Amino acid sequence: MKIDTHCHTKEGSPDGLVNIKDTINGLIKKGYDGMIVTDHNSYEGYNSIKYLNYKNFTIFKGIEYDTSDAGHMLIILPTEEDNDIFTHKGMKMKDVIKIVKGLGGILGPAHPFDYYKLGILNNARWIKNQNIIKEFSFIETFNSCGSELGNQKANLIAKIYNKPGLGGSDSHRTGSVGQGYTILPHKIENQNELINLIKCLDYKDTQVGGILFKGSSKDKLGMIYSVGIRAFYLISLVTSVFSRKKAIKIALALSLI
Repeated sequence: MKIDTHCHTKEGSPDGLVNIKDTINGLIKKGYDGMIVTDHNSYEGYNSIKYLNYKNFTIFKGIEYDTSDAGHMLIILPTEEDNDIFTHKGMKMKDVIKIVKGLGGILGPAHPFDYYKLGILNNARWIKNQNIIKEFSFIETFNSCGSELGNQKANLIAKIYNKPGLGGSDSHRTGSVGQGYTILPHKIENQNELINLIKCLDYKDTQVGGILFKGSSKDKLGMIYSVGIRAFYLISLVTSVFSRKKAIKIALALSLI
């Protein structure tokens, strides 16, 4: 089963430039069997089409979450866990792990070695922390909007820790749709099957690849983009104080932390 495991939408991500229906149609034309919608701290893209049915194409609900101390995490929760806790950004990594595991979900780092894309393993604190890497259900080993070196390092870490690799486009614009893929060992039909499958996989069980996208803002702006995205992230952390408090309040009410 060929899926794109990292897709952004105009409906759900502030930097998304392609609406979700165009993304779906683009993937279908390229022979994909499904996608995971991973908007930034939002389910708006997925919610806009969750009642639509596409023949032979499965849409999974995910999210790309901004932690306060470990960059971006890709998170997938079971179907029945339909709460908005991860729409409130800024929680610490230790709490994110507890909550995801408590809800029966899975998580892994997005673009873990790309500094300008806020990857967790650029930080010496985390690259030396084997326990935190062991907590991941998967590693994103190919990101079409990432760097070749970053993808190579991510693949090596997945191999060392025997974690399944996932590959995705990280698409924000038309040109990057379908540029990254994951081939799962067999077909699945729903969210819970996806979670259960990934929990059972190891490094050798997925095929991951794609083509690096060369039309992103980072390619056009270079160092200016890198500095800008870091500044944006710092501002985002400052403004996420109340958002984080709300997430923690929900977690406490659900006895997850």
